[in-house]
Amino acid sequence: MEQYVEFWQKIGLNIVDPIEYHPFFCEIYQVEEYLAHDHHPEIVNTKWPYLMFGDLLFSRSGVFIKSSPNLIDKSTAENSTLYWSHCRNNRPRADLADGWGSSSQCRTRFRLDYWSDDILYYNVKDKDDIINIEDDELSQEQQMELLKNRCFVSSPEVLDCFPYDYTAIEKYKCKR
Repeated sequence: MEQYVEFWQKIGLNIVDPIEYHPFFCEIYQVEEYLAHDHHPEIVNTKWPYLMFGDLLFSRSGVFIKSSPNLIDKSTAENSTLYWSHCRNNRPRADLADGWGSSSQCRTRFRLDYWSDDILYYNVKDKDDIINIEDDELSQEQQMELLKNRCFVSSPEVLDCFPYDYTAIEKYKCKR
């Protein structure tokens, strides 16, 4: 971990250990169920920090959380397909670069998430890239869950999704 942090600091990224759980900054690595009803997710431990390059989120933190099962389903959060991910040893993952040959990762558009002036911008696209997703079979709630978490965490997983066109903006005030 020391080498990881040192490397990213040397190339100019800000390394941050999250103080509260938010899916913009945190990828759920493991869930401890808390039996009290509506116990909002809280971080128990951090596996790796999140990385920021100015306002751009470069990489989310891996966290162990404690939460009520009605808010975060342990099995779903730990095992559902993680989208926008090229490599994960502990779970299934999917990325637009999959299946397009040896140079596909270099030719695939990046997911860009920004945090600026207390606003979170998820999967920012060029104005020419706006795509109408009315034909999507997921509900708007499922779309937002998938966009924010990059996987399903409370809804049952829907297989073979294509969330890469989803975008959203959310107001957010960090606890300091």
